[in-house]
Amino acid sequence: MNTLVETTPMVKEFNFHANSLTYTGDDFDFSFDPKEYSLFKFGSTRLSTKFGRELAVKFFRSVDFRVNLLPQMIAGVQVVVYPSAYNFIPAASSAMLDAFISKFHELCYESEYNLLPLQLGRIFWDYKYFGEYGTADRAGRDKCIPADAFHIDAEFTKGKVLMFFDDIRITGSHESRIINCLNRNNITNDRWFLQYAALTNPDEAEASVENYLNFAAIKNLDEFNAYMEEMNFHFNARNVRNIMTAETGMFMRFIHNRSPRYQRELFNLAIGNGYRDLDACKTNIAYLFTLI
Repeated sequence: MNTLVETTPMVKEFNFHANSLTYTGDDFDFSFDPKEYSLFKFGSTRLSTKFGRELAVKFFRSVDFRVNLLPQMIAGVQVVVYPSAYNFIPAASSAMLDAFISKFHELCYESEYNLLPLQLGRIFWDYKYFGEYGTADRAGRDKCIPADAFHIDAEFTKGKVLMFFDDIRITGSHESRIINCLNRNNITNDRWFLQYAALTNPDEAEASVENYLNFAAIKNLDEFNAYMEEMNFHFNARNVRNIMTAETGMFMRFIHNRSPRYQRELFNLAIGNGYRDLDACKTNIAYLFTLI
C-alpha cells in the first residue's frame, strides 16, 4: 500500500493508500464499499470522518510511517498536510483530512513520543473547471487543467516534510500537477502522497471507474434529497456543482426542502466558484436568488 520514489538524490516521494481497487479483466475488486465512497463524495459527514480516521490509523501503524517519517518527527521535523487543491469550495477530501488530523493527533498523544502537531497548508487553484473530471482518461485529465494552475507558498515549506491528501488515485494526474508545482518553485522537500484508495493497475483499467464510484449511491438530486433526510451532509465542490447543474425542475424540488440558511450558503458558494458564468447554472442561480 506504499511506494518510495527517489526523483533526485535530494528528493524522496512516498505514496500510501488505505484501500485499493483492482481491475480484474471484466470487473473491479474493491477493498471498500463503492456506495459509501459515493456518499462521502456527496458530502456525508459521517463517512468523511470514518474514511479520515481509517486512513490515519492505517498510516500511523504502517511500517512505512515507522521507518520513513516517525524518526524525522521524533527529531522535531515539522509535517505540513495539504488537502486537494481548490479554488473557492473545498473538495471532498478536505473533510476527510480534518478527520485524519484529529485521529493522527490522538494517536500521537497516546504514543510515547512528544511529536509536533501537524500544520495545515493549502494548494491554491487559480483556474475554473466545470467539467466531470471522473469521466476523463489520463490524457483528458491532463488537458482539463493547465499544468501551472496550482500554486503553493514555497517560503512556508522550508525545512518541513510535505504531505498531500486526496480521496482516490486513479491516473495520478492530480499528483503530477502537484509535483510540477513543487518543481516550478524549486521545492525539494521530502513529500508524501496519501489517499483513501488507489487503483492498483491504472494501465489496464478505464479511468472512468472513478465516475462509477462518484455516483454509485446517488444518481440525481431526488436520490440525494432522500439521503439528506437520514444523513448529515456538508457542502463540497462536488455536491455544489451537481446541485447547481441539475435539471431546473429537479433543482426546484430539491431547494424547496432546504432551510433559508442552506439556500443562502449554497448561493454564496455557487457565486464564489464562478457558476453564474456557466450557462447550465444560470437559471438555477437566478431562481435560488429569489429565495434568499
